[in-house]
Amino acid sequence: MTQSTDLRSLLEQAAAEMKLGHKNEAQRLLAQAVQQDPNNSSAWYGLAIVLGDETKKKDCLKRVLALKPDHERARAMLAQLDAPAAVQETVLPLPPVEPKPVVPLAVPHPATPKPIRKQAGASTREMERERRNYAKIYAMVGMGVLILLSIPIVFYSKIIPFELLIGLLVIIGIIYKVLPNRVDKKLNESRRAGRGAAAEEKIGELLAELGPDFEVLHDVECAYGNIDHLVIASNGAIFMIETKSHRGKVTVQDNVLLVNGRTPEKDFIAQSLRNSFWLRDQIEPFAGKKPWVTAVLVFTNGFVQVRGPVKGVIVTNKKYLLNTIQNAVKRARALPGVWEQREEIARLLG
Repeated sequence: MTQSTDLRSLLEQAAAEMKLGHKNEAQRLLAQAVQQDPNNSSAWYGLAIVLGDETKKKDCLKRVLALKPDHERARAMLAQLDAPAAVQETVLPLPPVEPKPVVPLAVPHPATPKPIRKQAGASTREMERERRNYAKIYAMVGMGVLILLSIPIVFYSKIIPFELLIGLLVIIGIIYKVLPNRVDKKLNESRRAGRGAAAEEKIGELLAELGPDFEVLHDVECAYGNIDHLVIASNGAIFMIETKSHRGKVTVQDNVLLVNGRTPEKDFIAQSLRNSFWLRDQIEPFAGKKPWVTAVLVFTNGFVQVRGPVKGVIVTNKKYLLNTIQNAVKRARALPGVWEQREEIARLLG
Protein backbone atom coordinates (compact mmCIF):
# COMPACT_ATOMS: atom_id res chain seq x y z
CA MET A 1 0.00 0.00 0.00
CA THR A 2 2.88 2.40 0.77
CA GLN A 3 4.52 1.75 -2.59
CA SER A 4 1.22 2.42 -4.40
CA THR A 5 0.73 5.65 -2.44
CA ASP A 6 4.28 6.82 -3.25
CA LEU A 7 3.75 6.07 -6.96
CA ARG A 8 0.46 7.99 -7.01
CA SER A 9 2.14 10.93 -5.30
CA LEU A 10 4.94 10.96 -7.90
CA LEU A 11 2.42 11.00 -10.76
CA GLU A 12 0.38 13.80 -9.17
CA GLN A 13 3.50 15.92 -8.58
CA ALA A 14 4.65 15.30 -12.17
CA ALA A 15 1.25 16.40 -13.54
CA ALA A 16 1.41 19.60 -11.49
CA GLU A 17 4.92 20.40 -12.75
CA MET A 18 3.81 19.79 -16.37
CA LYS A 19 0.93 22.29 -15.94
CA LEU A 20 3.45 24.87 -14.69
CA GLY A 21 5.69 24.19 -17.70
CA HIS A 22 8.50 22.69 -15.58
CA LYS A 23 9.29 19.81 -17.93
CA ASN A 24 12.67 18.96 -16.43
CA GLU A 25 11.20 18.48 -12.95
CA ALA A 26 8.24 16.53 -14.37
CA GLN A 27 10.69 14.33 -16.26
CA ARG A 28 12.67 13.63 -13.09
CA LEU A 29 9.54 12.60 -11.18
CA LEU A 30 8.24 10.39 -14.01
CA ALA A 31 11.60 8.66 -14.35
CA GLN A 32 11.37 7.79 -10.66
CA ALA A 33 7.83 6.50 -11.21
CA VAL A 34 8.79 4.09 -14.01
CA GLN A 35 11.75 2.87 -11.98
CA GLN A 36 9.40 2.13 -9.08
CA ASP A 37 6.75 0.45 -11.26
CA PRO A 38 7.88 -0.45 -14.81
CA ASN A 39 4.34 -1.68 -15.59
CA ASN A 40 2.55 1.65 -15.04
CA SER A 41 1.27 2.87 -18.43
CA SER A 42 0.40 6.37 -17.13
CA ALA A 43 3.99 6.97 -16.01
CA TRP A 44 5.38 5.87 -19.37
CA TYR A 45 2.89 8.05 -21.30
CA GLY A 46 3.75 11.10 -19.19
CA LEU A 47 7.43 10.46 -19.78
CA ALA A 48 6.82 10.27 -23.53
CA ILE A 49 5.19 13.72 -23.40
CA VAL A 50 8.04 15.49 -21.58
CA LEU A 51 11.04 13.77 -23.19
CA GLY A 52 12.73 15.73 -25.97
CA ASP A 53 14.59 12.79 -27.54
CA GLU A 54 12.41 11.26 -30.28
CA THR A 55 13.86 7.76 -29.95
CA LYS A 56 13.16 7.69 -26.23
CA LYS A 57 9.66 9.06 -26.86
CA LYS A 58 8.98 6.14 -29.20
CA ASP A 59 10.36 3.62 -26.69
CA CYS A 60 8.07 5.01 -23.99
CA LEU A 61 5.01 4.98 -26.29
CA LYS A 62 5.72 1.40 -27.38
CA ARG A 63 5.88 0.40 -23.73
CA VAL A 64 2.50 2.11 -23.13
CA LEU A 65 0.91 0.17 -25.99
CA ALA A 66 2.48 -3.10 -24.82
CA LEU A 67 0.88 -2.57 -21.42
CA LYS A 68 -2.37 -1.00 -22.72
CA PRO A 69 -3.02 -1.74 -26.41
CA ASP A 70 -6.20 0.40 -26.49
CA HIS A 71 -4.38 3.61 -25.45
CA GLU A 72 -5.52 5.80 -28.40
CA ARG A 73 -3.52 8.90 -27.49
CA ALA A 74 -0.28 6.92 -27.28
CA ARG A 75 -1.04 5.23 -30.60
CA ALA A 76 -1.76 8.62 -32.25
CA MET A 77 1.42 10.20 -30.89
CA LEU A 78 3.53 7.23 -32.06
CA ALA A 79 1.94 7.40 -35.53
CA GLN A 80 2.75 11.10 -35.68
CA LEU A 81 6.38 10.46 -34.75
CA ASP A 82 6.67 7.69 -37.35
CA ALA A 83 5.04 9.76 -40.13
CA PRO A 84 7.13 11.81 -42.64
CA ALA A 85 7.81 15.42 -41.64
CA ALA A 86 5.42 16.88 -44.26
CA VAL A 87 2.58 14.70 -43.01
CA GLN A 88 3.30 15.68 -39.42
CA GLU A 89 2.97 19.35 -40.30
CA THR A 90 -0.31 18.71 -42.13
CA VAL A 91 -1.96 16.47 -39.53
CA LEU A 92 -0.81 18.10 -36.32
CA PRO A 93 1.58 21.06 -36.16
CA LEU A 94 4.45 20.48 -33.80
CA PRO A 95 4.93 22.90 -30.88
CA PRO A 96 7.92 25.25 -30.92
CA VAL A 97 11.21 23.37 -30.49
CA GLU A 98 12.57 23.69 -26.99
CA PRO A 99 16.12 23.02 -25.81
CA LYS A 100 16.71 19.31 -25.22
CA PRO A 101 16.25 18.66 -21.49
CA VAL A 102 18.89 16.84 -19.51
CA VAL A 103 17.64 13.49 -18.25
CA PRO A 104 18.52 13.47 -14.53
CA LEU A 105 17.77 9.77 -14.06
CA ALA A 106 18.43 6.89 -16.43
CA VAL A 107 15.22 5.54 -17.93
CA PRO A 108 15.09 1.72 -17.70
CA HIS A 109 14.67 -0.16 -20.97
CA PRO A 110 10.95 -0.84 -21.42
CA ALA A 111 11.34 -4.44 -22.48
CA THR A 112 13.59 -5.69 -19.69
CA PRO A 113 12.36 -4.89 -16.17
CA LYS A 114 14.52 -6.59 -13.59
CA PRO A 115 13.04 -9.76 -12.07
CA ILE A 116 12.02 -9.60 -8.44
CA ARG A 117 14.42 -11.23 -6.00
CA LYS A 118 12.89 -12.15 -2.64
CA GLN A 119 14.85 -12.80 0.53
CA ALA A 120 14.90 -16.33 1.91
CA GLY A 121 12.15 -16.80 4.51
CA ALA A 122 10.39 -13.51 3.66
CA SER A 123 6.83 -14.87 3.62
CA THR A 124 7.45 -17.01 6.72
CA ARG A 125 8.71 -13.93 8.60
CA GLU A 126 5.53 -12.14 7.55
CA MET A 127 3.50 -15.10 8.83
CA GLU A 128 5.38 -14.90 12.15
CA ARG A 129 4.50 -11.20 12.55
CA GLU A 130 0.90 -11.75 11.50
CA ARG A 131 0.32 -14.52 14.06
CA ARG A 132 1.98 -12.50 16.82
CA ASN A 133 -0.28 -9.56 15.99
CA TYR A 134 -3.33 -11.85 16.16
CA ALA A 135 -2.25 -12.95 19.63
CA LYS A 136 -2.04 -9.31 20.73
CA ILE A 137 -5.48 -8.56 19.28
CA TYR A 138 -7.05 -11.58 21.03
CA ALA A 139 -5.48 -10.51 24.34
CA MET A 140 -6.55 -6.87 24.04
CA VAL A 141 -10.11 -7.61 22.92
CA GLY A 142 -10.53 -10.34 25.54
CA MET A 143 -9.29 -8.12 28.37
CA GLY A 144 -11.54 -5.31 27.18
CA VAL A 145 -14.59 -7.58 27.26
CA LEU A 146 -13.66 -8.85 30.73
CA ILE A 147 -13.37 -5.30 32.04
CA LEU A 148 -16.76 -4.35 30.58
CA LEU A 149 -18.43 -7.43 32.07
CA SER A 150 -16.79 -6.84 35.47
CA ILE A 151 -18.10 -3.28 35.84
CA PRO A 152 -21.74 -4.22 36.66
CA ILE A 153 -20.57 -6.98 39.02
CA VAL A 154 -18.28 -4.65 40.95
CA PHE A 155 -20.47 -1.54 41.11
CA TYR A 156 -24.05 -2.75 40.66
CA SER A 157 -24.12 -6.25 42.11
CA LYS A 158 -26.73 -5.25 44.72
CA ILE A 159 -29.27 -3.96 42.21
CA ILE A 160 -28.94 -6.22 39.16
CA PRO A 161 -31.04 -9.41 39.04
CA PHE A 162 -29.44 -12.52 40.50
CA GLU A 163 -29.86 -14.45 37.23
CA LEU A 164 -28.03 -11.73 35.27
CA LEU A 165 -25.24 -11.71 37.85
CA ILE A 166 -24.80 -15.47 37.52
CA GLY A 167 -24.84 -15.17 33.72
CA LEU A 168 -22.11 -12.52 33.77
CA LEU A 169 -19.96 -14.66 36.09
CA VAL A 170 -20.37 -17.67 33.79
CA ILE A 171 -19.36 -15.64 30.73
CA ILE A 172 -16.34 -14.21 32.54
CA GLY A 173 -15.31 -17.72 33.59
CA ILE A 174 -15.54 -18.99 30.00
CA ILE A 175 -13.46 -16.09 28.71
CA TYR A 176 -10.84 -16.66 31.43
CA LYS A 177 -10.61 -20.27 30.35
CA VAL A 178 -10.65 -19.79 26.56
CA LEU A 179 -8.68 -16.55 26.14
CA PRO A 180 -5.25 -17.76 27.40
CA ASN A 181 -5.51 -20.86 25.20
CA ARG A 182 -6.27 -18.79 22.11
CA VAL A 183 -3.44 -16.36 22.82
CA ASP A 184 -0.97 -19.17 23.59
CA LYS A 185 -1.96 -21.01 20.42
CA LYS A 186 -1.25 -17.99 18.24
CA LEU A 187 2.02 -17.28 20.07
CA ASN A 188 3.12 -20.89 19.56
CA GLU A 189 2.23 -20.66 15.87
CA SER A 190 4.24 -17.44 15.66
CA ARG A 191 7.24 -19.07 17.31
CA ARG A 192 7.05 -22.04 14.91
CA ALA A 193 6.92 -19.67 11.96
CA GLY A 194 9.93 -17.80 13.38
CA ARG A 195 11.91 -21.04 13.61
CA GLY A 196 10.89 -21.90 10.05
CA ALA A 197 11.98 -18.47 8.79
CA ALA A 198 15.33 -18.78 10.57
CA ALA A 199 15.85 -22.20 8.95
CA GLU A 200 15.06 -20.81 5.48
CA GLU A 201 17.45 -17.90 6.07
CA LYS A 202 20.23 -20.33 7.03
CA ILE A 203 19.70 -22.36 3.87
CA GLY A 204 19.60 -19.15 1.84
CA GLU A 205 23.03 -18.19 3.20
CA LEU A 206 24.30 -21.69 2.41
CA LEU A 207 23.02 -21.63 -1.18
CA ALA A 208 24.76 -18.29 -1.74
CA GLU A 209 28.04 -20.25 -1.54
CA LEU A 210 27.24 -22.14 -4.76
CA GLY A 211 28.77 -19.38 -6.85
CA PRO A 212 28.09 -17.82 -10.27
CA ASP A 213 27.27 -21.13 -12.00
CA PHE A 214 24.01 -21.30 -10.07
CA GLU A 215 20.90 -19.10 -10.08
CA VAL A 216 19.11 -19.15 -6.71
CA LEU A 217 15.57 -17.88 -6.06
CA HIS A 218 13.81 -17.84 -2.70
CA ASP A 219 10.22 -17.80 -1.51
CA VAL A 220 8.64 -18.63 -4.87
CA GLU A 221 4.83 -18.45 -4.81
CA CYS A 222 3.17 -21.48 -6.34
CA ALA A 223 -0.29 -23.04 -6.59
CA TYR A 224 0.21 -24.94 -3.32
CA GLY A 225 1.78 -22.26 -1.13
CA ASN A 226 5.44 -21.26 -1.34
CA ILE A 227 8.56 -23.02 -2.58
CA ASP A 228 11.35 -22.18 -0.14
CA HIS A 229 14.23 -22.26 -2.63
CA LEU A 230 14.77 -22.84 -6.36
CA VAL A 231 18.24 -23.54 -7.76
CA ILE A 232 19.11 -23.60 -11.48
CA ALA A 233 22.57 -24.87 -12.48
CA SER A 234 24.45 -23.65 -15.55
CA ASN A 235 23.82 -26.99 -17.30
CA GLY A 236 20.06 -26.58 -16.75
CA ALA A 237 19.69 -28.88 -13.73
CA ILE A 238 16.80 -27.68 -11.53
CA PHE A 239 16.36 -28.18 -7.79
CA MET A 240 13.24 -27.51 -5.71
CA ILE A 241 14.26 -27.26 -2.04
CA GLU A 242 11.89 -27.36 0.96
CA THR A 243 13.38 -26.43 4.33
CA LYS A 244 12.25 -27.82 7.71
CA SER A 245 13.38 -26.72 11.17
CA HIS A 246 12.17 -29.84 13.06
CA ARG A 247 14.49 -31.23 15.72
CA GLY A 248 15.17 -34.87 16.46
CA LYS A 249 15.69 -38.03 14.45
CA VAL A 250 14.39 -38.16 10.88
CA THR A 251 13.76 -41.68 9.57
CA VAL A 252 11.66 -43.44 6.95
CA GLN A 253 9.45 -46.51 7.29
CA ASP A 254 7.48 -48.00 4.38
CA ASN A 255 8.15 -44.83 2.34
CA VAL A 256 6.65 -42.71 5.14
CA LEU A 257 8.84 -39.99 6.63
CA LEU A 258 8.95 -39.93 10.44
CA VAL A 259 10.28 -37.31 12.85
CA ASN A 260 11.15 -38.82 16.24
CA GLY A 261 9.19 -41.91 15.25
CA ARG A 262 5.99 -40.01 14.44
CA THR A 263 4.42 -38.69 11.28
CA PRO A 264 4.84 -34.88 11.16
CA GLU A 265 1.96 -32.39 10.98
CA LYS A 266 2.21 -32.38 7.16
CA ASP A 267 3.17 -34.94 4.55
CA PHE A 268 6.50 -33.35 3.59
CA ILE A 269 7.16 -35.82 0.78
CA ALA A 270 3.78 -35.17 -0.88
CA GLN A 271 4.30 -31.43 -0.46
CA SER A 272 7.72 -31.60 -2.15
CA LEU A 273 6.40 -33.69 -5.04
CA ARG A 274 3.44 -31.36 -5.66
CA ASN A 275 5.69 -28.32 -5.73
CA SER A 276 8.28 -29.97 -8.00
CA PHE A 277 5.59 -31.07 -10.50
CA TRP A 278 4.14 -27.55 -10.54
CA LEU A 279 7.60 -26.10 -11.08
CA ARG A 280 8.27 -28.53 -13.92
CA ASP A 281 5.14 -27.32 -15.74
CA GLN A 282 6.14 -23.65 -15.31
CA ILE A 283 9.65 -24.17 -16.71
CA GLU A 284 8.63 -26.48 -19.58
CA PRO A 285 8.16 -23.62 -22.13
CA PHE A 286 11.76 -22.49 -21.49
CA ALA A 287 13.23 -25.99 -21.68
CA GLY A 288 11.30 -27.11 -24.76
CA LYS A 289 10.13 -30.20 -22.90
CA LYS A 290 9.22 -31.22 -19.37
CA PRO A 291 12.46 -30.86 -17.37
CA TRP A 292 13.45 -33.09 -14.49
CA VAL A 293 13.13 -31.17 -11.21
CA THR A 294 15.06 -32.70 -8.32
CA ALA A 295 13.03 -32.33 -5.12
CA VAL A 296 15.14 -31.91 -1.97
CA LEU A 297 13.87 -31.89 1.60
CA VAL A 298 16.49 -30.41 3.93
CA PHE A 299 16.39 -30.38 7.75
CA THR A 300 18.41 -27.66 9.47
CA ASN A 301 18.20 -29.11 13.01
CA GLY A 302 17.27 -32.76 12.48
CA PHE A 303 19.47 -35.87 12.58
CA VAL A 304 18.65 -37.42 9.21
CA GLN A 305 18.92 -41.21 9.02
CA VAL A 306 17.53 -41.69 5.52
CA ARG A 307 19.46 -43.56 2.85
CA GLY A 308 18.35 -42.91 -0.69
CA PRO A 309 15.42 -40.90 -2.05
CA VAL A 310 11.91 -41.31 -0.62
CA LYS A 311 9.45 -41.51 -3.56
CA GLY A 312 12.02 -39.60 -5.61
CA VAL A 313 12.59 -36.88 -2.96
CA ILE A 314 16.11 -36.50 -1.57
CA VAL A 315 16.07 -36.09 2.24
CA THR A 316 19.19 -34.60 3.80
CA ASN A 317 20.43 -32.14 6.40
CA LYS A 318 22.07 -28.78 5.79
CA LYS A 319 25.58 -30.20 6.25
CA TYR A 320 25.30 -32.28 3.07
CA LEU A 321 23.04 -30.02 1.03
CA LEU A 322 25.70 -28.42 -1.19
CA ASN A 323 27.37 -31.76 -1.89
CA THR A 324 23.95 -33.23 -2.75
CA ILE A 325 23.31 -30.46 -5.28
CA GLN A 326 26.78 -30.58 -6.83
CA ASN A 327 26.71 -34.37 -7.20
CA ALA A 328 23.24 -34.26 -8.76
CA VAL A 329 24.41 -31.58 -11.23
CA LYS A 330 27.15 -33.91 -12.49
CA ARG A 331 24.59 -36.64 -13.23
CA ALA A 332 21.97 -34.34 -14.77
CA ARG A 333 21.31 -34.21 -18.51
CA ALA A 334 22.11 -30.77 -19.89
CA LEU A 335 19.26 -28.36 -20.67
CA PRO A 336 21.18 -25.20 -21.65
CA GLY A 337 18.03 -23.32 -22.68
CA VAL A 338 16.95 -23.18 -19.05
CA TRP A 339 20.15 -21.45 -17.97
CA GLU A 340 20.10 -19.05 -20.92
CA GLN A 341 16.56 -17.95 -20.00
CA ARG A 342 17.03 -17.90 -16.23
CA GLU A 343 16.20 -14.18 -16.06
CA GLU A 344 12.87 -14.82 -17.78
CA ILE A 345 12.18 -17.74 -15.45
CA ALA A 346 12.97 -15.53 -12.45
CA ARG A 347 10.67 -12.85 -13.82
CA LEU A 348 7.86 -15.35 -14.33
CA LEU A 349 8.17 -16.92 -10.90
CA GLY A 350 8.77 -13.59 -9.18
